[in-house]
Amino acid sequence: MPINSLMKRIAMAPIMCDGAMKTQLVAEGFRRGLIATREYTFSTAQWNLEHPEVVAAVHQSYLEAGSELILTNTFKASAFHMLNIGHSKTLSHAAHESVKLIDAATRIARRTCGDSAFVLGDIGHVISHMQGPYQQDMKLLGEEFKRQAQTMRDAGADAIIVEYIADPHEMAMAVTASKQVADWPVIATAVFTKGTESGLNDYRTHRSDQTNEVAGIKLDEMIRVAVEAGADVIGAHCGSLLNLTDYLTLSKQIIDSPYRPEHMPVLIQPNVLETDKPASNMTQPEQSQVLTKTVCQFLDLGVRILGGCCGTTPQDIHAMTHAMRGYCKSNNASSI
Repeated sequence: MPINSLMKRIAMAPIMCDGAMKTQLVAEGFRRGLIATREYTFSTAQWNLEHPEVVAAVHQSYLEAGSELILTNTFKASAFHMLNIGHSKTLSHAAHESVKLIDAATRIARRTCGDSAFVLGDIGHVISHMQGPYQQDMKLLGEEFKRQAQTMRDAGADAIIVEYIADPHEMAMAVTASKQVADWPVIATAVFTKGTESGLNDYRTHRSDQTNEVAGIKLDEMIRVAVEAGADVIGAHCGSLLNLTDYLTLSKQIIDSPYRPEHMPVLIQPNVLETDKPASNMTQPEQSQVLTKTVCQFLDLGVRILGGCCGTTPQDIHAMTHAMRGYCKSNNASSI
C-alpha cells in the first residue's frame, strides 16, 4: 500500500488492530496436534518457516474479526533471541536466521492481508536478550533494529510498530533505525506498570528483567524520547499489573502529555490476563464483554487505534470492532 495511506486511514476514523498472536498459535497448534499441551515455551517465530499455514490462519481470523492492522509474527525474532534460545552459535549465523524468519513472517502477513489491511512489522525489545560480550553494545543494537526494519520493508510491510520497550535508549534507537530505512509510519509503544513512588496513577516502564537498571522510566519521558526520535504514532502495548481502568488512566496521561504533538494518534493494546477478574476464570463471552465496555471510553478519550495483546482473541476483536463501528456511526465518523 502507498506509504501515506495508513496515516490517512487513521485520520479518517478510529481503526482496529489485531489481538494476541502467541495465545492463538498455542490454541491452533494444540488443535492441530502440533503441540502436545497448551504450553508457551516454544519459539513462535520458528513457526513462520515450520508452520506458515498456522500463522496465516491466525492472521486470517483477525481479518475476519475486523482488524485493519495486522502485526507480523516477529516479536521475538531478533538475532540475539536466536542466540539465547540456542538456535545459533554465532551472531552472524543468528542474524542470517533472524532475517529468514522475519522475511517469512512479513510475506505471510502480506499474502494474507492483500490490500484489505495494513501490515505492521513488529519489532520487540532486544536489549534484554543481549547477553555476554554483546551486553549493552549500542552499535550492534542499532544494526539489529535496522536489519529487522529493512527486511520487513523489503518483504512488504506498510509500517513498523516498536513494542514492549522499557528502555528510553532502546526506544530511540528502534524508532531512528526504522525511520532510516524508509519514510514510512513508525508506531512507538512502551510497556508500563504502576509506579510505587508517586501514588496510584504513577505509571513507569516495566522492569521485565531485574538486570535492566533503566526500567522504571516515567511515562512522559518515554513519550518525549519516542516523539523526538521521529515516531508517527505513540501508545502503550501490553503492560504489567494493569487492569482496564489502569489502561484508561494511562491512555489519558499519554494523550495529555506535554510531549505529544496535538494531532499525533495514540494506540492502546491492553492484555486481558490482568483485568479485574482473571481471564482464566472468564468465559469467552464474558472476556469480550469486559473489553467491549471500554471501547467507547477509550475513543472518548481520544485513542485512535485499539486492539489487544496477551490473552485477547479474534472473538474479542470482533466484539470490539462492532462497538467501534457503532461509536463511529453515532459520532458521524467514517465507518470502518
